[in-house]
Amino acid sequence: MANEKDMIQTFSAWITAFIVHEILKMVALLAVDVNNSSIMFGIYNGREGANKYWQELYNVFHGTNVNLVTITADE
Repeated sequence: MANEKDMIQTFSAWITAFIVHEILKMVALLAVDVNNSSIMFGIYNGREGANKYWQELYNVFHGTNVNLVTITADE
């Protein structure tokens, strides 16, 4: 299991890729068995599904930018 420092670095890299819409980088940082669930798009399984999910999301909301302000997590 990854230590906290590794998890923070991975999360930071994912957020950076998310902000600039680098889908392949985002997906590569996810667990192999990732699941995405969306009311609008349905359920997507695995990295291939995550890739399709993000492609569809960015196609529908093309040009949308997200600025993260605060991120919190349960311990």
